[in-house]
Amino acid sequence: MVEKVFIVGKKKYDKTSREFKVFYEEGSDAVTVGTTATTIYDVPSNKTFYLRNIIVYNSATTGNVVTIRDGTTDKFQISLTAGETKAITDVKGIIFTDSVVGVATQASAVVSVGGEVTEA
Repeated sequence: MVEKVFIVGKKKYDKTSREFKVFYEEGSDAVTVGTTATTIYDVPSNKTFYLRNIIVYNSATTGNVVTIRDGTTDKFQISLTAGETKAITDVKGIIFTDSVVGVATQASAVVSVGGEVTEA
């Protein structure tokens, strides 16, 4: 019996592991985060998520700081004025192995992420 294996994605060199791995695009829909930690994107089991872009809209009527975490570990913060939207693209070097989680200092913000997923 002959099995056919289809690779969905692109094989690229991963500098962190120093190996060639298959990457495929993945991301989240817009998720509203508040003052308690909210999952934006669940990283699949035994995979690594490489963040490539993030869009954040501050729906609060005051300034807001959104903290992005890998599970419970802080990765970075984004400061926004009332009603401001920030789109950060072509991100390099921010890796998630647990889940992409957001928490805002004020009422709420809307966040979506995009990137690539590969083997752990």
